[in-house]
Amino acid sequence: MESRPAFPAGSGSNGSIASYRKAFYLSEAYWQHFRVFLNAIHKKAAVAAQYEGGKGHRLNSVFWPYKIEYSSKDDKFRALCYRRHGLRRVRCILNLGRVVSVRMAQVEGNITDAMQEIRPAERFGEVTLEISKERNALERCMIQFAHFEKRTEYDAAANRYTCIIKYNIMDESELVIRVLSFGPTVRVLGPEHFLQEIHQRVDRQTILINQNRQQEPTVL
Repeated sequence: MESRPAFPAGSGSNGSIASYRKAFYLSEAYWQHFRVFLNAIHKKAAVAAQYEGGKGHRLNSVFWPYKIEYSSKDDKFRALCYRRHGLRRVRCILNLGRVVSVRMAQVEGNITDAMQEIRPAERFGEVTLEISKERNALERCMIQFAHFEKRTEYDAAANRYTCIIKYNIMDESELVIRVLSFGPTVRVLGPEHFLQEIHQRVDRQTILINQNRQQEPTVL
């Protein structure tokens, strides 16, 4: 039996979106799913879940969750998991609000086995950020990048912080978006390819803004 929470119809306006999110957090089913994932993480066990992805596509699978993270930008909890795909296990991220049903699963192996299978295929990178002391930028960065491995130092001469973040290459696009959300209070020092990705995204956004301005009707 499906236990996904019901939501108000229509989510086009900001008010409707806020009501839509509030429905998640007020739903007992939502927190029941949260507790099942959390219990599985503590026990290093697997869960059997039905998940509603994009375009209404539903996935029934066994997942090995290893972390729950909160995105302050999207106001969502997400479960970071491994699951079997063909002959190997792959990483995946589940938005807890899209979980239709979930239960503890009795399967062979545990999260340690899953991580050992996937680890050789993972690639990691590092990005160095310079963080100003304006607008509580350091505190916001520590919250935004809480689930990343990182080290932070204070440069008294420059009156700025330097933060080196280690990340999985699969998460690079999301990391770029998060860094951009800080505007001028955070500057990327390297590596070069990460800087190029930042510049390309800013250029694309500038082009879109200019195109929208050109399409605006002239008021006479």
